Amino acid sequence: MLSTLPDSLVRISSSTRSTVSSLIREMKANKTDVQSIISTLSTYSSTSSFVAEKVAPLSILDKDIIVDLFRDTYLRMRELYSRANSAGLVINSMIDIFSSDIEKLEDDIKNLKLFIDNYEFLSGKDDYFNFNYLEKFDNSYNSYLYDGYTFVIPDRDGQPFPQDGNGFVDSIHGAFKMGSSVSRINVLDNIKSIKVEKNYLNYVTSESSFESVINDLNQDAWMTTIKSPSLINNDLVQYSSYFDFNSTNSSGAQSAVELEFSTSVKMDSIRIKPVHGNSLKLLQLVIFTEDTSLEQNSGVEYEEQHIRCLDAPRILDSITDIHFPESIVRKVLFIFNQPAYMRSNPIPLASELNSKHLQRFVDKRVEERRNSFSLIQDIVFYLFRRKNTIKGLETIRRSEYDTYSHKFPQNLDGYINQIKDELFMVNNTDFTDRPFFAESAIFADLVASMSLVLDNYNDFIDKTIYVESSRQTSRPANILSTLLPQQNSNTVHSIANQYYESPIKNGSVSEAIRILSGRESYDNYEYSFGIGSIDFYVTKSAEVDKACYVSKKINTDGQVVALKAKVKELKVDSSTRSNVYDISDFFSHELSISNSQTPSRESDWIPILPYDADTVSSEVLFFDTNSLFCNLRFRAVPDSIILYVDGMIVESSKYSYVYASNRLYLQDPNIFKPLSTWCASYEPDLSTIDAYQIDFEKYGVFKDSAKRYYGQNGSGEIFYGTGLDRTIDLSYVPYVRQKYIANSSYNAQTGTVFADDGSGYSPITVRLLDGTLAINMTNYTNRPEKVVFPTSTGTFYVQNGKKLIFNTEVQQSFVVEYEYIPNDTRFRLITRKNVPEVVSSAMDSVLLKMKVINFNPYYDKLRTINSI
Repeated sequence: MLSTLPDSLVRISSSTRSTVSSLIREMKANKTDVQSIISTLSTYSSTSSFVAEKVAPLSILDKDIIVDLFRDTYLRMRELYSRANSAGLVINSMIDIFSSDIEKLEDDIKNLKLFIDNYEFLSGKDDYFNFNYLEKFDNSYNSYLYDGYTFVIPDRDGQPFPQDGNGFVDSIHGAFKMGSSVSRINVLDNIKSIKVEKNYLNYVTSESSFESVINDLNQDAWMTTIKSPSLINNDLVQYSSYFDFNSTNSSGAQSAVELEFSTSVKMDSIRIKPVHGNSLKLLQLVIFTEDTSLEQNSGVEYEEQHIRCLDAPRILDSITDIHFPESIVRKVLFIFNQPAYMRSNPIPLASELNSKHLQRFVDKRVEERRNSFSLIQDIVFYLFRRKNTIKGLETIRRSEYDTYSHKFPQNLDGYINQIKDELFMVNNTDFTDRPFFAESAIFADLVASMSLVLDNYNDFIDKTIYVESSRQTSRPANILSTLLPQQNSNTVHSIANQYYESPIKNGSVSEAIRILSGRESYDNYEYSFGIGSIDFYVTKSAEVDKACYVSKKINTDGQVVALKAKVKELKVDSSTRSNVYDISDFFSHELSISNSQTPSRESDWIPILPYDADTVSSEVLFFDTNSLFCNLRFRAVPDSIILYVDGMIVESSKYSYVYASNRLYLQDPNIFKPLSTWCASYEPDLSTIDAYQIDFEKYGVFKDSAKRYYGQNGSGEIFYGTGLDRTIDLSYVPYVRQKYIANSSYNAQTGTVFADDGSGYSPITVRLLDGTLAINMTNYTNRPEKVVFPTSTGTFYVQNGKKLIFNTEVQQSFVVEYEYIPNDTRFRLITRKNVPEVVSSAMDSVLLKMKVINFNPYYDKLRTINSI
């Protein structure tokens, strides 16, 4: 929207030009500015000496009095506005500051929770894995698209993925989802009606409007507090038909919100962000649609063109996405339930409830007066026009005649009834007590207080101002006399006495509150919950049945020799019911690892099973259309294979498995349907290879990926001396061939000695400028040995990761020749649909645990750090 604005705007207050960005910056204050603003506000005190000019009864209304009144009022209002604006700036700025701090804390809590949930996996109690990598999908910068390499992403079906992999990272929710992106739908001007039904209507202590969840103000929320003398266990029976599950145990404060749109909206997901509420649940989400084509979906029951989106209640303890088939929606029904409560033992005063009622009453009156015609304002405008225009001066008369004749207050009876209704609603008073309540003296005091004003001494003043009828003459009345009733002081009574027998008591505000105060019942059951926002989304992509995420190269501090992983799927509700299909999982997930720089072939990817998966729960199969066979990702235990087609089990007699070739064959060609989705579940056979761990040496990955370092001048990395610290840093960790280590030994004079096929092998060669070779004293045997530089003359060094430590300062140039393993390790995550007509899946995180060799053993460091 800012792109349509000019570069600079004229400031209304000072008539100067400022850039748009500077104006936006001034709308918020940072942490340092907030304290100074608060200090300024704390020094402000209201001008107690301000007193409006008084007009004597029966005197002529002088315009100078009104001018002075407006001038003083303007100065006072300007000061109040400045203070209110500063207070608003502080509040809005603090909201942003605390919101950012809260989001950071929430991220830290999520990270800690993730660490706690995976502690056993990360602790490495059963292995020597020492490097962890976590992909939380909170941004897309860890994708392969951001590490400078582009290649075609292969797939087992022979159809490569597009560049975006048919998926996208939802940074708000922290998940990888199918599609290209999602677009938030603005429904602010498209709300026809909002209907809220609740089973706690008579026990509401405070509640904001539900409209707060669909506006653009982050600080607004639908907040509700309920105090009930007993447990709330009555259900909203009128909505029981929308539950496909047993909801009889869903006792608590329930509310059903029907949100109807003026114009139907296309959407496929709804995001709910709760504010607080222990165990707040979404019992059901119902989408009323106008898309008649959805009735063809056999997996979803439709009744009067609606979709029941949940198969079970969802706890709204974090941002929650509800997905459903893309639909043209005309109405949405939310059914919330808050089962948790607190026992409120403190005994509150009834004045607390009365004050809330009075605030609500005043807010309504202010809104009424804002939207209604102002008689006083019109009189003032009339007088100014008469006294300050040429036309008015020409026709001016000595006195103003009866132009207006309206008495105040106009709608006292209406105000009385509204006060009465508000008090009944707040205090949950029985309607049978209405006559006794309305005739009470306390209620008369309350009505009178709403008809009175406060002077500078905070006392009540009788508003019954009148013109003495006995003093009226035959002369025309002035403008003031037309506004006041004409009565005789001997018979005048206060306003409340015209309606009630009990007299009106004058006194201070505290006295009136004390009269109204009383005790309310205690030991209540208090329910509290809140919804921060509800957003509607539509996915910007065509229907896809698979999506792929490829990571960038994982930067490790050493040489990766083994790897294992865990994958967490984010729970996504589907309108498809599980009892329609035989298969239990509607999505399958395939994790693969590659150590190739540009893995554009399927053979470049090594499959791996998540560490916590006991079996292959579902794997999508791709049959050869001619031979009717397919390869499994892992070798299977033959008797464990179960075959599915479109979510339904295939009889075991119609397929067979060949263990030697790891192939599954269809025995009955008639059951093959090319457009169907074929899946299999099985137990992996771990007798030949571990499906839960990748051993890079066993897979022969090092043989293909180890490279000799080459610089601009040929083989080796050039250095121009070591400096006083006697160390240099290589660009990569040197690669050590593990197969030579088994038969190696350590010599205190020459370093590691490799035998048999490794005779004469050295992972590092340091060639000095004078042609001599430095001797490598590093211990590569994986056995504890004390490493000490020899006392003989010569140049010696020890490798510590990327660092080489020499026995003396080298003051001449030298070349370091070595092999290294490029940091090409990356993962590929593919998610597929196992059954038709299901919504998008969402992946929450991928956790990789690696065994990294950096040739910096703790034992050697402890023993040789002083000697080196």
